[in-house]
Amino acid sequence: MAWNQRDAEIGYWVVALTLTLGGLIAASGLIWLGIPAFLLGLTLLAMGRLRGRPRVFWPVVGGVVIFLGVTTAVMPMGCTATTPEAGSSATATPDHTECSNALGLRYSGGGDYSPSYVPALLAGLLAGGGGAGAIGLATGRRPDRPRRHQGAPRVGR
Repeated sequence: MAWNQRDAEIGYWVVALTLTLGGLIAASGLIWLGIPAFLLGLTLLAMGRLRGRPRVFWPVVGGVVIFLGVTTAVMPMGCTATTPEAGSSATATPDHTECSNALGLRYSGGGDYSPSYVPALLAGLLAGGGGAGAIGLATGRRPDRPRRHQGAPRVGR
């Protein structure tokens, strides 16, 4: 069975809605998976009418995918806290908290340390913006089209 244009269009909207609604539901439990799926779904819904304009569509979608990937890789994922010796109170605050991310970078601090997500968001914004710009340049070029000459061609030189 071959896909026609109508099937592809329906499939696009089904995927976009599934990512958006599934991401919204998953964000309540699997926040690291739900929020990126939700944001990608929202992007696809917002860009749906521009699918026929690849020089607009792909830089935006690619930039969002790069932003989500870099932000997820850089943000602190799991933290462990060390508490004082066993002889002290059970309700003691941690002495030291250490967090890591998917890249193996470590964030650490004393007590109830909670690392900031700002570095991850900034890295994601820079990478997403740069990626969108690079995709825009790549989709803006048409090497298969002949170049237009400015003015009349030179003869005899």
